[in-house]
Amino acid sequence: LALGIAVFIILSGWNPFQSRNSYTVRFTVEQGVDGLASGSDVKVGGLLKGMVTGISPQFAKNDSKNEQLESILVDFNVDTDVKLWSNASVTRYMPLLGGGAWLNFDSVGFPKTADKEGGTPLKQGGELTANVTGGILATLLTAAGLVACSGSSSTGTYNQVFNVTGRW
Repeated sequence: LALGIAVFIILSGWNPFQSRNSYTVRFTVEQGVDGLASGSDVKVGGLLKGMVTGISPQFAKNDSKNEQLESILVDFNVDTDVKLWSNASVTRYMPLLGGGAWLNFDSVGFPKTADKEGGTPLKQGGELTANVTGGILATLLTAAGLVACSGSSSTGTYNQVFNVTGRW
């Protein structure tokens, strides 16, 4: 049994002796949290630095006193060596095939400087807003140097793909 626990700890990268800070990230209903669950990885630049600890829907009462799903909060913790700022950038990622989703910080944020508008240190228990992602298609287009754009106007709905690298 002890050997099994030791193997689990080694393979999962979980360190029960590492102290961690807890935070929350808010997702819109449209973004959703598909694939995330308690225990999902939290990565910083692709490095495993924490885990999701809970997911809770947030409801708002409308005029008819009915509750309507407003947003979804994802609680997570990260190692104390990761300093998060209020302008940190976090996104939910999903693999192309199978497996669960994870959170990834492509930026932990930065302080205000003379030439940059920065953030403030995120306090323990602080909340961030998740980045909007376009799913697997947007990820593939971005990797190829393309940007997908969709929306609507008075003449109808449009979908366009732009080459942002100048490579056609």
